[in-house]
Amino acid sequence: MTSNPILDASIEQVKSWLMIFSFVHIAIIYYQFFIVRSPDPDDVQGVFIGQGAGHHVGGAIALAIAIYFFMTYPKLSLWLRTLVAIIFAADISFSDSKQVLVVFVLSFVIIVITKLKNLGEILKYLAITIVIICLTYWFAQIAFSSSLSFWGKDDRIIRGLGVKFSVFSIINSYYSSPLNWLFGVGPGHSIGRLAWLIPDYQQYLQPLGITSYSAVTETIFSVNNTNPLSNKFTGSSMFSLTFSWAGVWGDLGIVGLGVYLYLWLLVWKTCPDTLSQLFLITILVHGAIFSWMEEPGYMLFMISLIGIQWQKAQIGTFKT
Repeated sequence: MTSNPILDASIEQVKSWLMIFSFVHIAIIYYQFFIVRSPDPDDVQGVFIGQGAGHHVGGAIALAIAIYFFMTYPKLSLWLRTLVAIIFAADISFSDSKQVLVVFVLSFVIIVITKLKNLGEILKYLAITIVIICLTYWFAQIAFSSSLSFWGKDDRIIRGLGVKFSVFSIINSYYSSPLNWLFGVGPGHSIGRLAWLIPDYQQYLQPLGITSYSAVTETIFSVNNTNPLSNKFTGSSMFSLTFSWAGVWGDLGIVGLGVYLYLWLLVWKTCPDTLSQLFLITILVHGAIFSWMEEPGYMLFMISLIGIQWQKAQIGTFKT
């Protein structure tokens, strides 16, 4: 998306195709919710149907496109942009993807912090943040009234986070050398997406020297699937042990994690505007909940949005 210059007409074509994909996605969402009427909101997945976390991926993309459409079509009337944004954002209610809402609010707060330069800006962004948080809470109370009961009991959040971060001690318990701290236990040997795929694709990967399914991966999946706070039946994916940052650190160690962070820093410097930075932060925050930084459909879509903004900035058509 950024290695070669693209003509303005081609940029608009790419943008149009992304919007067509998005409208097809949301149309399927409404069909699944209102026509199929599945009793399980996890089955409301749009074009990501058949994937385990398809409802979350679909909700994240729907909310991202709601913001993107509202911000990048200034020639359309305000009421039309607002209506389309609401139609897309409603997916997080249909699919019960409340984690997506939390990620976007947290990402917005992080963006606010990065923009604070003087007292005037501090007060302005603080006011906006308070309004957003209040609206989010109000919306969540309406949209997730039943599922929010999971979060309102005793100390489940604290215990859930304890379960989630236990992934690091599990990986550490399998270290056999001080070098593991620097270089991890090896690609595909902790909880990164490669570790998920090895069992299904071992016949293709074996000629390349791939090792068998790792005991580290088996242990992490076992804990994740049996703990009542993290399994898919009684728990929440917010507390899942299988998230991207744990996989990067486990597979590649401190050195690999440092290289990975440096690459993301380069992407951050490439972002031409606040909207692109917001999308980048949502990717990184999602990586602390899900394994989405290695999810092709999600990553290709989000990076395409950032890439379009970058290309528009290069030819002078981007307006702040």
